[in-house]
Amino acid sequence: MIQLHDISFSYDRTIFEHLHLTIEKNKVTFLVGLNGSGKSTLAKLMSGLLFPKQGNIWIDDLKVGKHTKNSHIRKKIGMVFQNPANQILFPRVYEDIQFILENVKFPKEQIFSCVEESLAKVGMKEYIYAYTSKLSEGQKQKIAIASQLALQPSYLIFDEATSMLDTDSKKEIYRLISE
Repeated sequence: MIQLHDISFSYDRTIFEHLHLTIEKNKVTFLVGLNGSGKSTLAKLMSGLLFPKQGNIWIDDLKVGKHTKNSHIRKKIGMVFQNPANQILFPRVYEDIQFILENVKFPKEQIFSCVEESLAKVGMKEYIYAYTSKLSEGQKQKIAIASQLALQPSYLIFDEATSMLDTDSKKEIYRLISE
């Protein structure tokens, strides 16, 4: 379970003050609000990309803070951003997912099969050696999802992961989320 206890956070203005939130494991939870209401900030706090000024964040038995190893957080939380360009760093699909796995010290002998398996889950296995620049936005979003699935996290956070997609691509992403 993800628990946020007494979280306060601000940029140039207060975003959260004394926020308490519990998210159950193995459940789909939607956070809905206006632009600028703090949904993306909350996702970044839960995934260890930002840290609260006050309060504690727990992901199962892991307390998330500035001194928590990134690799420990990635085992617990995967995050798919609104814009897949913020996640795709390498020119080819395989290299991109391989890099992510190497960063968390995934066993080298298992990387190829893990990349293949994660791509198969999103219907993109045949694109394993494709150039990411040649993919549609929907295909790039699927690659971003596959990269997070490869990490096998306990939780996946989707930060407006369908906002740039057409209706058919949105339906496909929703299907992937439900699976």
